[in-house]
This record gives sequence, C-alpha cells and structure tokens, in this order.
Amino acid sequence: MAIVLIAEDEYLVRVGLRTCLDWERHGFILLDDAVNGEDAYQKILRHRPDILLLDIKMPRMDGFALLAKLREENIDVHVIILSGCDDFDSVRTALQYGVLDYINKLTVTSSELLRALNKVPSLPTAKPPRDEQQPAGVSPDAVFQKLLAGETCRQEELECLFPSGYVLCIFVAPRPDGTTVSSSLLASMSCQQLKNNNIDFIAQYGAGGMVVLLIPAGQDPMSCTATLYRQLHVTLDTMCAVGCSDLYCNPGEIYEKYTFARQIEELTYWGSAGGIRSYDGRLAPKADCSALVSSASKMIQNYIWLRDLYSTLHQIDVLAAALQEREDLTKDYFVHYMLSILALFPAKGMEKKFFTAQQQIVASVTWLNAKGALEAFAAQYFKENGFHSQKYSSIVSKAIMCVLDDPGHIVSLAEAAQRINVSESYLSQLFKRETGENYNSFVHRYKVNQAKEMLQSNMLIYEVCDKIGYENANYFAKLFRRYTGCTPNEYKKEAREAAKPPKP
Repeated sequence: MAIVLIAEDEYLVRVGLRTCLDWERHGFILLDDAVNGEDAYQKILRHRPDILLLDIKMPRMDGFALLAKLREENIDVHVIILSGCDDFDSVRTALQYGVLDYINKLTVTSSELLRALNKVPSLPTAKPPRDEQQPAGVSPDAVFQKLLAGETCRQEELECLFPSGYVLCIFVAPRPDGTTVSSSLLASMSCQQLKNNNIDFIAQYGAGGMVVLLIPAGQDPMSCTATLYRQLHVTLDTMCAVGCSDLYCNPGEIYEKYTFARQIEELTYWGSAGGIRSYDGRLAPKADCSALVSSASKMIQNYIWLRDLYSTLHQIDVLAAALQEREDLTKDYFVHYMLSILALFPAKGMEKKFFTAQQQIVASVTWLNAKGALEAFAAQYFKENGFHSQKYSSIVSKAIMCVLDDPGHIVSLAEAAQRINVSESYLSQLFKRETGENYNSFVHRYKVNQAKEMLQSNMLIYEVCDKIGYENANYFAKLFRRYTGCTPNEYKKEAREAAKPPKP
C-alpha cells in the first residue's frame, strides 16, 4: 500500500480530502496531515511517504519552496499539487518540478483525485515474488494468513512458504494520549525497511494490531530484529517491540511460534516495555505468578532508575527464590519470568548484549543458569551506565520507595517521615548522609526525569505537570531548567530533533 501525506494549511480542505475517499480500500495509507511546509518537510524525512498531496500557498514554507528543498536533497516522493492557484505561471512552475498532476482543490472531486493518485508509477510490493515452481492459484500471503488463523493447510500450499526460517512479530503500544499506529502503516514501514536491506520476507497482520513477518533461514535474525526495532523506534512516537522466534524447520511450525508471541503479549511485558525480544515456543506460560512478578518488577524498575546495582541484584535473588518455591512452576516458566525482568532494562546502545542475554536465558539448562544470565546482563548494564553499590539503610530505602511508589504525587519530607514513623530532621540528615543529596532535591530530580520521558511523547506541558503532581507549571518549568539546563519547551524541541532520521 502506498503511503500518502497531505500538506495543506486549511482545516476544512484537509478534512474534505480525508473523507472524500475510502483510502485503504483503494490501496493507500494516510499519514497525519501536515499543516505547513516545514511540518510537511519534517514528516517526509520521518515517514518517507510515497505520495505527497501538496498545497502551494502555506505558511512557514510554501509548496514550491518545499519542492525545491526535496529536489535539492534528492528526496524521492511523488507529488500531486492541490491548490486554489490555477494561473499559468503556477502550473508551469509545478510541471518544471516534475509533479504528477496539478488539481484545483476548490473543485476537485473524489474520482478526479483517484485518477491523479493512480498516475503514480507502480510501487514495490510488500512481498517477495512467488517462486516460478509454485502451484497455480496458491498465494504465499493467503497461506500465511490461514496459518496465523490456525487453519490447516495442504502440503502443496505450505510449499509456497519459506521451507525454514524465522517468525518476526512487531507490536506497537498505544501512545500516552490514547492514539495508536495503524497496522497498515506499521506493516508498510516494516516491509520497506526489510526491502531496503534486501531481505526476503512475507508479511501479514496478526491479532491485536501485531504485524507478523516471515524471513527465510540464512538471514541473521538478530540483525533483522535489531534493524527493525531501531527504525521503528526512531520514526514512531510510541513504544514498540520486535521479537524473533527460534528457527522453524518446516512451515507447519509457524502457527506455534506465532501463538507463543501472542501469549507473551497478553502477559503485558511484550507491549509495556518496548525493545528487542527473543522467544522460544517451549516457554508457553501457564503458571500464574503475575502478581508476584509484577510487584518485583516495579521494585526492580525503580532500582534500575536509581542505578542501584546492589538492590537490583538482591531483588532478582529474592524473586528467583520465591518463584522456585512454587510447586506448580517448571523451569520453562521460570525462564519466561526471567525474560520479563530482562525486558525492564533499556536496550538502547546494548542491543546485541541484550539479545545475547535473551538467548542465554532461553537456552538455560538449569534455573541457576537462567538467573545467572540475567544477573550477568544486569551487572554489565550498570557497568556501562554507572551505578551506586552502597546499600541504603531501611529508613532511607523506605523513603525512596515512598517517592517512587507514588509517581502522580509529590511526597513531601514531612509526609515521608510520617509514613515511616521517624522525625523530619532525622530523615533529612540520614537521607543526605547516605545518598549525597537532599531529600527534596531527590524528589525533584525524579519528577524531572519522569517529565523528560513524557515530553518525548505528544503530551503538552500542563498535562505533564498534572501527571507528575505539580500544580504550578511556571514553578515546574524553573525546576526543570535547574536540573536540565533548558526549559521544557526547549527539551521537547531537542527530543524531536534527535528523533529525526539522518538526512539521506
């Protein structure tokens, strides 16, 4: 499906263009609209659309200036002009830039727009060509779809798929504002990335918005998974996870691999913590230790943020011991939960080591091996990212947890002291002595760190303040500047710039 971007500053025109066609039925995917030339340029860099519906008169950068910039930077996109300017000079200038068509937006009809869109040269398909020996009437896509639906396929149908290979599953979590990335856009972006790397594949949609890909044996699954994750992480404003199965030796195993990926998703760690996944169909989770693991996960996640190596390793030990006491828990399930703890560690910059740790945990012969692989990665993570090895007293630890366990509220020193039944002055002195910073400074630093993560999404500043417990946005902005050296708006802008892909 071709990806289309509408660049138009008039709201009613944008609404009209969006609603005049059943875009997906005609084979097109609409991106979010661009409201000016600069906005369109940034979205073109980020999403690489196939078709641009472009107005000429727009603020910040007009259509012709945008065309000149795209041509200067050799950015390939098919352009259809939709403008109220139909004078000869405008048409001539547009044609000089090689646009496909020039349409008056004030009188355009749906059929006229569709005819213009159909002038776009055939785009590369999202699937590899069928083998010439493939039985007539058998489509790899249809067979793959039947397998994902759990249907039985004949042997001659299975022969049109890769005889052995890997199942890649891609899942994107909803954005903080509740919006989601469409499966069709996710599939298109994933397929384009694989095509850019000359990797054969077959693509289909799975349950819950998941995109499922097959790649043949002979490819490096770790490289494919990491490449897809990096690209999607850069271009999408939300968390995503890309997982790769172990090798299937015949197409009949594909459904088993896919089913396991769905089970992982349903246990929430798949979608809630974005990253690179490695999973094995042997580990289908059955024993329910979700409450135990959820509680431990929350504590470990907080310790990771605190860069507290000792407490992280200690909590992993405590969790492992508690899981081993469960009579209904087999080693395979234990391995599964160790994988869920591993997923709490940010993989950025450590993708290969992260993937290796996943493989080591999956391949563990004993419970101890699985825990050891997790602890080894944790130690490596803290070694590369810095850590505090000091063990805090129970009072300071409780004070820290008071703050971390209540992310939507600012826990004052008085409130923390009351909760753990000590005096304010004693808690203040002890906290400073053990952590090296004042209690209030620690609270504000934690809140600013929360805000930095939220500001990288589409949340507005006042929404962030409300989410983390600050009622006065001006006061929060001053704190943010004190701890980061920039205002929330400046940070948000820098985060957007950093997320852009490099220029071609």
